[in-house]
Formats: sequence, structure tokens, C-alpha cells
Amino acid sequence: MPTQEATTTVLVTHYATTGPADALERYLSTRRACLVVVQHGFGPAAGDGTTVRVWRGGELRRTRRFAWDARVPGPMTWVKDALLSVAAPFWAGGRVDEYIGVDSLNAAAGLALRRVGLVRRVVFWTIDYAPRRFGSRSLNRLYLWLDRLCVERCSETWNLSPRMEDGRRQRGVVGAQRVVPMGATARDPRAPLSPHRLVHMGSLLEKQGVQVAIRALPLVRAHVADASLLVIGGGPYRPVLEVLTRELGLADAVEFAGYVDDHEMVEDLIAESGVALATYDPSLVDFTYFADPGKIKTYLAAGVPVVATDVPWSAGWLASEGAGVIVDYEPEDVARGVLSLLGNADARTAAARLGALSDWSRVFDHAFGGTR
Repeated sequence: MPTQEATTTVLVTHYATTGPADALERYLSTRRACLVVVQHGFGPAAGDGTTVRVWRGGELRRTRRFAWDARVPGPMTWVKDALLSVAAPFWAGGRVDEYIGVDSLNAAAGLALRRVGLVRRVVFWTIDYAPRRFGSRSLNRLYLWLDRLCVERCSETWNLSPRMEDGRRQRGVVGAQRVVPMGATARDPRAPLSPHRLVHMGSLLEKQGVQVAIRALPLVRAHVADASLLVIGGGPYRPVLEVLTRELGLADAVEFAGYVDDHEMVEDLIAESGVALATYDPSLVDFTYFADPGKIKTYLAAGVPVVATDVPWSAGWLASEGAGVIVDYEPEDVARGVLSLLGNADARTAAARLGALSDWSRVFDHAFGGTR
């Protein structure tokens, strides 16, 4: 059992499925005397309203759900979220030592609580950041104003990548910022059961670049006849990818597994594969450029080397450490990268090493150990 601090912490986040906040909750639940987690619905999950969980002494003591109609206009949902966020000290039973807000709306609620003396320290954890976050100018101005407010007034800002701070500095926004990157749950390395299988995990959107991997597969199969591709995840671009697969005569070589709810099964499928793919389309870059995509850390945690385009900042990191290669967004170069990693034991060893370094426990030990 980890050492438990006599600290009261509040973690407030918006959620769609799972993510970094879930990992932080697991980490803090056994390390804080009291942990209050406030999870607001986001996007399709907005109909789930808000869930509040209270942990004490490493045990979940209370869960309360506040239902919400997803058809209610967005601004009313934001007001509901803010009211439930500022009620966090009530759930904690008094003054809060540490308030962690994931995104600017949640962090701003922590600033309001600090102003009235109910919170001592506020951390703003930026999961997604982009100077042009929304198509609406008014929404984007509001987003950037809130981001500036939180960076300049919170006790500390955690960024998933160094590019977030660089992007803010170009806008003249400065504050106490440092990198707390995406992590994953590291696992013991294993020999791949399907060493010639490529794997892609994630939502199927055009920007993810699965299409270039499909176009590269015939070039790979010209050298490795049984090479195949496993696509894990669902999304609106799947029909386009399925049509492309049939047009290229690859129906027997490409498997669309759809969304897999069991994350442990996903990790097994990745670990059994030979090469993982993060072939983002550079022409469709949005906040991925500033972020630290979770799929790359999941690949590394499974000990699988990665073929990546030079879009996320972690692409350069894994390539410099020998755990993958950076390729151009062209079928020929993707095929070259794949062939360089298939059966490459050194690359697989390097991937497992980086995966161990990216384990969530290490990420959070560093984050809280280095608290200013």
C-alpha cells in the first residue's frame, strides 16, 4: 500500500470514456486521506450528468449521480458543472488542500474556491490545447481567455507536452508550467504471437491516417506475404476505410475489430502484434500537434515499436530512443518504416523500456514529487 498523506484533494474533470483523470483517481485514491472526484459528462456522455465519488482511507465511501438531459443547451450545462464543482468542499467535509482541474472550466472553479479561502492550491491540468480550438470566433476567444486566466493564476499548470507552453508563449501567456505527460499501464514484455501483424488503435477519423497504412499494406506484403493489419476502434470514417480495403483486394488481410470495451483485451491484442501505427495526416492537424496521444503510450506500454508521422511531439522522442521510426505521410515511406521494425528485437526492447518509463505511477510520482 502506498504511503497515504494527510491531504484532502479534489479532482474535477469532464469525461467521455476513460483517460488520464481515471489514472490519476486510481493513483490518488490510496495516497490521500480524502479524495473527492467530480466527473462531468462531455459530448455524447453529457446525458450521464455528473458523478461525485468520495474516497477516504483508500476506500470508496460514497457515490452520488446527478442526472442531466443531454438536450439542454450547452451554456446551461456549463452552469450546472460549475455549481457542482464549487460544491466540492462540501463533499470533502471542509477546506481543500489541493484542487486539480482538468481543463480551464474546471480549473476556474478551483480559482473561485481559492478566492474565498476554501482551497489552498489549484492545479490546472491541460489535456487538450490548441490556439484554434473552436470554429466559432466567440467560443475560441472565451476558450483562450479562460486558458490565460488559469495559466496565470493557478498555482501550477500541467501540460501533456512541451508544445503547449511554447504555443502559449507565442501568445504572451506565461505562468508556472511543466510537462506531466500521458502515461499508460506498463506490462511485462512478451514475444508477439502475430509478429507480422500491424495494429492501429483509436477512433476512426480521417485525421488518424489509417487510410495511408491500408495503402501501404500491399507494399509490405510484397516482402512479407502474411503481413496483416488489425484496426481497433470505431468511428465515422470506418465505412470509407472498409471500401478502400475492398478496392485494394485486402479483405482477407485487414480486420476491423470495432470498439473493444475491455481495455485489457486491447492491450493484449496490441502486445501480440509486431508493429503499431500512429500515422496521423499532417494536413489535418489540430490539437494532436500540441498533445501527447494516449495511443502511443499504450503501444509502448505493450512493448510494441511504433511507426509514426511527425505530428505529435512524442514521435521524435520514440524515434530518438530507437523505439520507432518517423515516416512521411506516403504509402511508400510508411511501408519502409514498417519493414524496418518487423522482427526488430532491439526496437521492441526499446519500446518496452520507454513503456516502463511512461507507467502512470512514475508519471504521477514525478508530478507530485516535483511540486513547486
